[in-house]
Amino acid sequence: MRTEGREISKNFKLVREIGGSRIVHARGCESIRNYCVDGMEEISEYRPGKMRPCAHCERYVFVANAAKDYVEHIREYHEIFDKLSICSVRRLFKKSRRHMDLEIIGQRLYMRVDRERWYIDISLLAIGEVRVFHNNYNITKRDNDDAAWTEVGYHEHQLKGRYETQIEEAIMQAASYDYEKAKEAHKAKQKNNRRVTFSELDAEYWGFSDGLMGYQKMR
Repeated sequence: MRTEGREISKNFKLVREIGGSRIVHARGCESIRNYCVDGMEEISEYRPGKMRPCAHCERYVFVANAAKDYVEHIREYHEIFDKLSICSVRRLFKKSRRHMDLEIIGQRLYMRVDRERWYIDISLLAIGEVRVFHNNYNITKRDNDDAAWTEVGYHEHQLKGRYETQIEEAIMQAASYDYEKAKEAHKAKQKNNRRVTFSELDAEYWGFSDGLMGYQKMR
């Protein structure tokens, strides 16, 4: 399709008004419903700090920017992110200054945040239930910044009811995870209870394959 001499692909994800407008719209926005994009130009990415999301499609701008399969799975992404509060979406925008990728494969939403890999089981999303899994890793290699620190498989994190919906908590848990903070928290817990291993304290954090850290290989 063309608009004022500029071509917009049929699989566009993000557009803005021609002339360098800071307001960005995502595919599916009610402001450009029915793909009425006259006066718009396609952009390849949303740049926090330099652009502003449309007030009608703020959550979709984040998703479209992070998901390479946004067009293919637009219905599923909208269903998922419509369940997030606007405050959580804005926190995601801030965190997206880190590298963040989204992809849906089957009944799983995969997230990559910097070097961390996650997936959320969305097979029961229709009834409000999800499960979240984090990649396994080798603690010694990770602490030595060895590029080969990841291991095969994932371990499950617990959802503790801190958000209104499980899907919101799962996404925010993955986006907010900090390995160093998690490790220090668990060391403090072990110090207070020397008779148990890390994995017996809070198993959702650990995917380690050496020492007393245990190893949880799942899916």
